[in-house]
Amino acid sequence: MGGEGAQTNEIECLRAALDDERGAKKVAAGAADRFRDVLSECLGYGDENPGDDVLVRDLRAHFGKAGPEPTRWRDFCAGALATLDQINADRMSTPPGQGGAA
Repeated sequence: MGGEGAQTNEIECLRAALDDERGAKKVAAGAADRFRDVLSECLGYGDENPGDDVLVRDLRAHFGKAGPEPTRWRDFCAGALATLDQINADRMSTPPGQGGAA
């Protein structure tokens, strides 16, 4: 019977952590949207949001940066997300108890 209580407690902790993560993502998304709105207004677009690529291009031009935007950080993030997707897909395709990540 002690095992059930421990599992229930672990499930509750995991649910709380998931709720915290979802809340943090919602706050971050709201902050990013607000930042885009303010940046759009500062760059003269008013209430219009022209898109991230246009904002980055105009902001770089404002500070005298020429040439294409450095993409090292975006490439790293895209690679990390692809790896995460692959790990999650592997976990979903492996039946429980037959190897794979636990």
